[in-house]
Amino acid sequence: VAAAPLICFPMMYFRKAISYEIRKAAHYLFYLFAIGLALHVPPAAIPSGGFCAYILPICIVLYTLDTLYVWFFMTERIDTTRFSVLPTGVQMTMEVSDAFQRRGKSKEGGFAYVCLPWTDRNQWHAFSLIEPATPNIRHVFMQKTGNWTNAVHEGLQRNTVRPVWVCGPFASPYGQAKFFDNQILVASGIGITPALSVIRSNAQKPSRRINLIWVTRDPHMLEFYIEHLVLDNTGWNLIFYTGNRTTLNP
Repeated sequence: VAAAPLICFPMMYFRKAISYEIRKAAHYLFYLFAIGLALHVPPAAIPSGGFCAYILPICIVLYTLDTLYVWFFMTERIDTTRFSVLPTGVQMTMEVSDAFQRRGKSKEGGFAYVCLPWTDRNQWHAFSLIEPATPNIRHVFMQKTGNWTNAVHEGLQRNTVRPVWVCGPFASPYGQAKFFDNQILVASGIGITPALSVIRSNAQKPSRRINLIWVTRDPHMLEFYIEHLVLDNTGWNLIFYTGNRTTLNP
């Protein structure tokens, strides 16, 4: 009973007053909530009830095994990650392992969790992956939108090479695009990242027609992604720039 309000109230009433790290850590109290619920419900009530006594322990075990697998077999440290600092964000270029590439073969438009130990070793944040033509290279664009990304931008200030921890890759809804011939990809702002991976993976297939609609107001993001765009020439590609700056670098 005590765990439930500690899980819910920080998200319902104190989102702005409590830091992201504390709110995320509070979610792990669901372990206590699930264990307490499993012990509270008598299995003798089956079939009218009492299923929690068996279902919740199974869920807890499966979740724990899945978490351990991800930590031990899907997490790696990359020491030679290149950071390029832009006025509104940071471009991260990393050389991933062969195992990372194998895990990501069926995950077009996937994402990974990134930890920068020189900023905060306890924070992991999800970012979509850009897959260029080089198989072992992945790009990430971090836009300045919150406390953590602002801290990363302020901590760099210049182009450099630093270590990172990466966990993944994981599939995203964009991974379903490979099952369709006629596609319309709609994105705004940083949401263009997974769309680029889908276009790169499917544009060369003769049966595919990929149409892109992208709206962005960030000129630096637009200039960055124009360098990585591989568009489908058989489809419509509509890019709407809504920012205040009137000129863009070629």
